[in-house]
Amino acid sequence: MSAGVTSVLTAFVDAAVTWSSANAVRVLWEQVGAAGVAAAACLPGLSATLDQHAAAVRDALSAGAGLIGVAALGGYARGLLETAGQQGWRLPERVDWAGADWLVVRLVAVADMARRFGHLPTAAA
Repeated sequence: MSAGVTSVLTAFVDAAVTWSSANAVRVLWEQVGAAGVAAAACLPGLSATLDQHAAAVRDALSAGAGLIGVAALGGYARGLLETAGQQGWRLPERVDWAGADWLVVRLVAVADMARRFGHLPTAAA
């Protein structure tokens, strides 16, 4: 395969991954992120836990590099959900934010990071 064809295919795959990841973090924001961030504004314990989760995600994905791309955040969230789904976990229909489980809070942290890094459409943020 020529270098030109390879670079076009690579660009196409990169664009597809970016679109898929952007869609994933948008849905995550809509399903738990917005509500979780709003709840954290009223619940200091949740706010502190959310900050800890965000720090752990930053450490896992950025190695101190600063901005984390949408593909990394979307892939991270999908990996969490895939693993949890294989173990029978399902997103609760109603979240008790004062006692939200580890995975819900981690997903909120990922969604909030996507928002903070500008990876969500303006209408979703």
